Amino acid sequence: NVYLRLAPGVITLPSMRKKRLDSTPSVALVPSAVGQLAAPVEVPDGAKLSAALDGLWATLESVHSQRVYKGDWRRYSAWLEEQGVHPCRATVGGVQRYVNYLRDHEGLAKSSRARALSVLREVYRALVVGELMEMNPAREAKNASVGADPRAPWLDEDGLRKLLAPP
Repeated sequence: NVYLRLAPGVITLPSMRKKRLDSTPSVALVPSAVGQLAAPVEVPDGAKLSAALDGLWATLESVHSQRVYKGDWRRYSAWLEEQGVHPCRATVGGVQRYVNYLRDHEGLAKSSRARALSVLREVYRALVVGELMEMNPAREAKNASVGADPRAPWLDEDGLRKLLAPP
């Protein structure tokens, strides 16, 4: 197994099973006025986030993969900065808006958006396992196609009548 240190825990790749080193959470949650959990009180400092990302990049064997992952993360981080959101405060809706942004404003093909979304899922998975985040906001985001033709053949009403009409 390859071990990646993400304070305060250790994760193994590729199975991503976690071995705990320390039980102290790195993000404290407080109850909100309505009894639900509020947003994280503290965001990991830049050094912790950088160390976690550097550790993830180091697990990638291919230099090409490292370059692509770093590039996709850099583009996403820049977009988040424009939105005024720290990467550790991202939401599922925010990640979805980013994927839509890649489609609508950057003009990326579906396969390029899929790769970018895959990178985000992997990075956020490592941050969750390393306890820098509570949940993976990229996990539920979708890479939808707009204007794609349906895969199943569709019949309009006239086509259905012709199909069902006696010979």
